[in-house]
Amino acid sequence: MTSAKLGLIDYINLAIRQNYMVNILITSSAEAKLPSLGFDYGAGKSTEMLNLLKLIWGTWERVKRNLVGIPYEIKPILERPFKSLAWGWDDMQLTVGKDKQNDPDVKELAYYLTTVRPYYSVMLGTAPHRGMLQKDFREMFHFEVIIPVRGIYEVQQLKHWIDFKNPQRIKDRLRYKGQMIFSKLPPDMQKWYNKWRHSKNLEIRKTISLFDKATGSALKLENISEKQKILVKRLFKRGFMSYDLSLRRGFVTEMYALRNAGWVEQDRRRRWILTLDGATLVAQTHT
Repeated sequence: MTSAKLGLIDYINLAIRQNYMVNILITSSAEAKLPSLGFDYGAGKSTEMLNLLKLIWGTWERVKRNLVGIPYEIKPILERPFKSLAWGWDDMQLTVGKDKQNDPDVKELAYYLTTVRPYYSVMLGTAPHRGMLQKDFREMFHFEVIIPVRGIYEVQQLKHWIDFKNPQRIKDRLRYKGQMIFSKLPPDMQKWYNKWRHSKNLEIRKTISLFDKATGSALKLENISEKQKILVKRLFKRGFMSYDLSLRRGFVTEMYALRNAGWVEQDRRRRWILTLDGATLVAQTHT
């Protein structure tokens, strides 16, 4: 079979069965062949990545063990006593984005990942578009899976060509490889992913210096009012408080004050929950 007839799954199978390595980026906002809504977020990039990992691994439990959100989580995958079939890196722009253009650690990781064929066959990543990634990471992918609207994806192969008039220059081109539909995650897997993603966001949030400046200092129970202490301990015990309940009971002002101080935040359902730092501190002092 010629390369023109090979689809994405064919390349994945070749990587796994014949000892190649293929890297696939899943994006949504930059339009290619299919008309696109252009959404950076919410189009289903992570859903499609998880579906592809499930296709490769066969079970959702193995998918969970091969998903990373922070660079240091890649190391255990590379240190396994066996070669991994595939792994996925969600929201790469958060940690190896364009803002890391001149970060030597990011450059070092990008070039190291060009040498790891003995340790895995397929790597999948997600980002709104390739331009949001640090340059060396933009250049490491062989395929771009583009989601123009939720539930549909097209595949573009990233081909490199030598400029014969200037042999030191390499040209990049896209080659359309087809389109497919994809489905939602099973409810249990979607619930697991939401919780996993939230935990990664909380961990990455700790590295954002402007958030540290906003809170001013480390969290301390003695820095909040008695009423706020009661609310914090109630959240720790019950897990959350709905926004409507806080409104009915007159707690909204206190909740916003706690949010500004770094104690609480709102989840996707607008429920008040403790931040990771807040929950940790209350757990240490709770009796």
